[in-house]
Amino acid sequence: AKLSFNDAGGGENIVASGDGHLEINSGTTLDMTAPTVDITASTAVTIDTDTITIASANSTDPLVVIKNTTNDANGARLRFVSDKGAAGTDNDVCGIIEFYGDDDNQDNILFAKIEGIVADASNGDECGKLALYVAENDGNNTAGLTLTGSTTDGEVDVTIGAGAASTTTIVGDISLNHDGAVINFGGDSEVTLSHVHDTGLLLSDDSGIGTTKLMFGDSACFIQQQADGELGIDADGIINITAPTVDIDASTEVTIDTDTVTFTSANSNDP
Repeated sequence: AKLSFNDAGGGENIVASGDGHLEINSGTTLDMTAPTVDITASTAVTIDTDTITIASANSTDPLVVIKNTTNDANGARLRFVSDKGAAGTDNDVCGIIEFYGDDDNQDNILFAKIEGIVADASNGDECGKLALYVAENDGNNTAGLTLTGSTTDGEVDVTIGAGAASTTTIVGDISLNHDGAVINFGGDSEVTLSHVHDTGLLLSDDSGIGTTKLMFGDSACFIQQQADGELGIDADGIINITAPTVDIDASTEVTIDTDTVTFTSANSNDP
């Protein structure tokens, strides 16, 4: 038995299609209009459709609230599920959050998005990836922050920026909380700055002794290991050493190779 509206063939009806199963059907549109609409389901609410739109003409609305009222340490969850009914593969996208806005031509542009991705679909060695994209140049979305799980347990790799001209600004301190932490410079990590436990910092490169330089201002002023056990300080102009007292402690000899050595002082009877 059906309670039909308009005419029986239009598809607008209320019917009990089974024991405990009530349907409200409409051929085109089903409207529910009220100041408040309550849906109470003891187990689940299932909506089978391609698109859900929540719209409001009020400032700072619509507001979506997911509330958990259980008195425990856990919170509510927002879950994206990709279940394609077949074996998963690397780079499958599990879910996307997109952010659209108007440009000054009132074109609606995708300005940012967040993707959850399968980095490695290997059974027993699954790794995930989380990528944050922003629009750059002509509205192209490019990943500026990527977190990728490693096949090594407890390790996550992070990539910041996109392109050699990208700038990363950190407000505050940086802590490398790892003995032997390494900072690599260059596309092939040819120069490294590493931490030697309880000793200091080590500057080195993959070419060996005599190539690594700690440079100042430009490449003409630098400190360099010239040979095993030999350190050089070079400048194309003047090297100034200024202190109340300068100590030179050489166990065997001090060699000065120059045309002239001049000692000057503004004090009486000095130098």
